[in-house]
Amino acid sequence: MAEPTETNDTDALRVVLADDHPVVRTGLAALLESVRDGSPPVRVVGVAAGGREAVRAAVTLRPHVMVMDIRMPDQNGLEATREIGRVAPAVAVLMLTMVEEDDTVFAAMRAGARG
Repeated sequence: MAEPTETNDTDALRVVLADDHPVVRTGLAALLESVRDGSPPVRVVGVAAGGREAVRAAVTLRPHVMVMDIRMPDQNGLEATREIGRVAPAVAVLMLTMVEEDDTVFAAMRAGARG
């Protein structure tokens, strides 16, 4: 899991990053937590390297947003998104992918991704 940041949790947007590449997770966390534009701060409250771990993080950490890679080991992002919709429906899932195929984007939306 990510180390807690020095933000006030009461107004922070709580985010979990799910991607099987550590460099991507680290880079996204640094980018998101560096935004200082007057909006509520972003706090990365956890990370996941696979789909099953992402589902567990959605239930146990209760983030506002899960940033989910589509292709991950043990359970892909589409399957994990469907499961999160059942077990933690308040978590908004945003898919992160380099895939440009319309079918993949539509499949993510049908799985419950919000963007």
